[in-house]
Parts: sequence; structure tokens; C-alpha cells
Amino acid sequence: MPKPTPRTWEPGPLLGPLPAALLVATILLLLQLHHIAFLSVAFVALLLILPRAFRLYWEGRRREESDHSRREFEAIQEKMVQDLARTNARLISATEQLRQTNRDLRRLVLLDPLTEVLNRRGLHSALSVIHSARRGVNGWNESALLVAVDDFKRFNAVYGRGVGDGVLREIARRIRDAVRVTDYVSRIGGDEFLVLLPETRLREGIRTAEKIRLAVGGRAVQITGARAVRVTVSVGLVKVPGGVCSIDALLELTHPLVDQSKEQGKNRVSFHLRNGADRSGPHPMEVLLNQLRKPNRFYAVAQPIYRLDNLNRVGFELLSRSRSPGFEMPDDFFRACAEANLLTWSDQACFESCAAAAAALPDGLRVHLNLFPSTFLNISVWKLLELLRGDCGSRVFCIELSEQQILGDPSDLVGPVQMLKQEGFEVGLDDVGFGHSSLESLILLEPNLIKIDKRWISRISRDPAAVRGVQRLLRLARSIGAQVIAEGIESPEELDHLRNLGVPCGQGFLLGRPEAVPTLSVPAR
Repeated sequence: MPKPTPRTWEPGPLLGPLPAALLVATILLLLQLHHIAFLSVAFVALLLILPRAFRLYWEGRRREESDHSRREFEAIQEKMVQDLARTNARLISATEQLRQTNRDLRRLVLLDPLTEVLNRRGLHSALSVIHSARRGVNGWNESALLVAVDDFKRFNAVYGRGVGDGVLREIARRIRDAVRVTDYVSRIGGDEFLVLLPETRLREGIRTAEKIRLAVGGRAVQITGARAVRVTVSVGLVKVPGGVCSIDALLELTHPLVDQSKEQGKNRVSFHLRNGADRSGPHPMEVLLNQLRKPNRFYAVAQPIYRLDNLNRVGFELLSRSRSPGFEMPDDFFRACAEANLLTWSDQACFESCAAAAAALPDGLRVHLNLFPSTFLNISVWKLLELLRGDCGSRVFCIELSEQQILGDPSDLVGPVQMLKQEGFEVGLDDVGFGHSSLESLILLEPNLIKIDKRWISRISRDPAAVRGVQRLLRLARSIGAQVIAEGIESPEELDHLRNLGVPCGQGFLLGRPEAVPTLSVPAR
């Protein structure tokens, strides 16, 4: 409690100016008067004034003490509010810590510590949720698939269990990325993963199984330094009967199909048809490839690119999509085409559809188109120029080459890149800063622009290492005279960090999602 300050009495403020003046005048008059009549009058006046004066004095004292008490009460009240706010903040912090502890405990109980997918206990909980959802529902469709890594014991023997654990983590991540958010991925033990697909027919399950197989085996897994190995999986798929609600029953159904996939050469999907016959998985891929070969199976979508300081639109990136169900995204259909040695054909078909769609975009903006470096080397530069010069108007075209796909000698690309630049086109490097990044590619090709990989952008608001990495890329871009574009901006925090770092341009779902644009017919191959 604050210490009270000493108070002194002053006649003027307590008695008021008029009574105080009369009192003083009366006293002076008494001192000067000698006549008894005048003295009596003055004395009577003094008696009349004194009660008023003392009453005003005590009222002032009470008012002052009341104000002092009120200030003390307000000070105590303010202190109590501050103490309550501090206590509330501590309670909120303790509650959040308790929630985080509960989340950590749940992770320990339900998730596999190595791969961070569900363990057996977590999968059992998922089965209970699915069983409750399908109770009383007619026509419920559910599929399950078992994924087993091919030759994983030999892999562990050659590279060691530490490397094997890293490979299992990467396989689990690729499986999660290939399925829906409503699906359940679990590690049963060793090198086996069981995936539950609620509300999924067998035909849809086949597409999901093929996506998983291609996602795991379509790209080598980095193990040590620059060394990478290719890992494949064998998959068994079943439609879950209505009475099955245990893990052991699912494994009993799927294990024979995984064994069948391994016996037939591994890296394939086997499934069980209604009539009891078993079929291996190549024919769904043949159906997919036949679909992709049809006219107009690819189309373009455009995502806007903005300046980050004023959010003015400066261009579009044209991206490819397919009309084949389950394989609409480039990562999915390019993997399937690469396995069938059709990557160059499919990439060229996508480029043609995007080049045709560019005519529908506004004039005066930069238009970005994507091309694999292998395709860039296998087709004529004059063919690209012919496609782009058809109706380019005042647009500036930029051909983006994925740096992660430059696996050979980047000097092979120098000649075609220089030809494009001489014809007035720009060349950019996509996916810079992650994976197979090569300083040699940046120095030799001298790109007009560099696109920072979205995996850096997704970490920039919480990882100081990502901030330092982006700063180094910005310095490198300035040294070679290249513009920088950040892709994959999905939150206001990421946008603020990029602005503070001085990144000039960017794109992402926060700024604008890809939207379909009109496209011309692309002939079948």
C-alpha cells in the first residue's frame, strides 16, 4: 500500500476566499476600534463568521481525506488487476504446456516414434472410428492395402540400420503425401505399412495403391551425401468385408497378395477381385497410360505472381493437370509416364497445352512455363520458339527448368539456354535451394530468375536456418544478376518474413490459387 503524504492546512483553500477575507478583516477591525459600540458590532460579526469558517474547514478536510482514500482504493484495485492479469497469463501458459504435454503423450501412445505414422495402438483406434462410422450404413466401401519394402533386409545388411531407419522415414513421408487426409497410414512393424482407405471402392483403391508405389519408387532416396538409392515396394490391396474390424484379420487378407506381388517380380500391386481371381497391377497403369495418350488429356491452369511490396500482379505461371482420375497432379502422372519411358512425350504435351493457353492471358505480363531439362535437350529449340511465337503479343516468356532434375552435366544446357536468350526469351531455375542444388548450374546457365523452393518458404517463419538459407540465395542471385521469386507462400507470417528479407516477388495459395484457362486442342501421340 502506498505511504500517505503529509498535509498542511491553508486557510484559503479550506475556508473559501470570501469567509477568510471577512475573518481577517474583522480581526484587524477589532484591533483598531476603541469605541464600545463598534467593538460590539465587530464581535457579533466575528461570531457569525466563525461557525461558517470552521464548517467549511472541516468539510474541506473530509473532502481531502475522501479523495485520498479514493486514490488509495484505486491504487489497490489497479494492483489487484495487474496481479490477476499476471496470474491469468501464468494459468494460460500452464494450460498450453499441459496441452502440449498431452499431445506429446498421445504421440508416444498412438504414433510410431521412428516414422511418426500410426502404430498398432493408433491403428486399432482408427479401426474403432471407422467401425462406428459404418455401423448401420448400407453400401459402405472400405479398402485396405499393405505396403512392404522390397529387399529391405539386404538393404540393412549393406548400408546399416541407421541408414535403413532414414529410408523408412522417407517412405512413410511419401506414403502420407500420396493418400488423402482422411486415410490412415500405420507402420505394422519392420518394413511393412498398413493403409486404411475409408469410403473407397476397389477401383479407387487401385489408383491409390499405384500412386503409393510410384511415389516410393519413382525417385531415389538420398542416404549419405550425394549418394542415393532406389527403393521399391510391393503392395497388396483388398476390399474390406463388413465383418472385419481387427488388424490381424486385415493382415491375413493382405499378406498373401503382397507375397504374390513379390513372387511376380516385386514393385507391383496385387489385388483380389470379386470372382475370386487374383490380378497383378500392371493393367491399371496400362489403362492410365492409354487415357493419357488420348487428345486433350492435359490442360493448363494459371497461378498469378505478385510483387510482394505492393501486391501488384506481374505475371502468371502456367501449370499442367491431367483429366485422369487419381492422377490429376503433375507429380503423379509424370511418375507413371517416367516408369513407362514416356516422360519426354508427356512433358512436351504439357508444354504444348500451356503454350496454347498463354494466348488467353493478359498482355504485358510475364508468362512462366515449365520444362524438364531432359525434355529441353531432346526437342529442338526452334520447336519451342515456334510454339511460343504464335500469339505472344507483348508477353515476356520465361522457361523454367527444374534444378532438381539437372542430374547430368549442366554444361550440356548452356547452348540451348543461350539460343533462347538471344531470341528474347528468359530462362529460370525452379526448385532452387533444396535437394540436388548445384552452384555449377547457377554459374554456367546464368538464369534470368531463381525460384526459391517452397520447402524453404514453409519453414521460414519458424526456422532460423531457413532464413539464413534464403538470405544466402538472395546474395547469390544479386551476384549473378538474377531476379528472385518465392513460391509456396501460404500464410501471412511467411509473407511478412519474405518482405522483411527483401524478396521482390512471390506466388502461393495465400496470394492466388491456380485457375483453369482456355486451351487449344493438343494432338494425340
